Amino acid sequence: MHGSWDWLGRGGVWVLLAALAAGPSFAAEMSFAERLAQAEALVNQDARAAEVEARAILAGAEAVGDTAAIGTAQRVLGRSLNVRGDNEAALAAFQAALASLPPDASVDRALLLRHMGVVYFDLAQRDLALSHYLQALAIFEAAAATEEVAKTRANIANVHYINGDLERAASAHRQALQAFESVPSPLGIAGSALNLSAVLSAQAGAEDV
Repeated sequence: MHGSWDWLGRGGVWVLLAALAAGPSFAAEMSFAERLAQAEALVNQDARAAEVEARAILAGAEAVGDTAAIGTAQRVLGRSLNVRGDNEAALAAFQAALASLPPDASVDRALLLRHMGVVYFDLAQRDLALSHYLQALAIFEAAAATEEVAKTRANIANVHYINGDLERAASAHRQALQAFESVPSPLGIAGSALNLSAVLSAQAGAEDV
């Protein structure tokens, strides 16, 4: 089980590829927000292309002082670097994005904390991963962001599973499943049900030993 929950469809991927192929004139006609949305959709399909586009957007946003675009570009860059395995650089990008957030951007802060948790999970620094997930969870719960709560509980369950704490892993997956059901999120429900089944099977196997 991987530490991250990336809910990204394929929409926009081919549009971004066309934009990159067409060169800067086409990209310049799009807003930073449009380009960032398409770059983020590309992260799990072609992380290198997403990284290149995020860096280009970051440079453009810095040139005009667009703080919001700068922060989002740093977040997309961090995700791209994480997918490519450059986790130290990913952490630096996420930390820069955190520093750029206004004080009232609580949900954005929680998203970044969860992304950082994913990086720490991939670096096998599980205590730090869990700490960041729990910080994110508290913010999502306060904001009543139910689907984000569910995703974060799934991340927490993965830490417990890797740590061999199957009881806590099962509990966290049940909580994630309940939250996904309340959204409802068919994809989340299916993923949580599968993960919970795997944990319960591992528990049963441990009891038989």
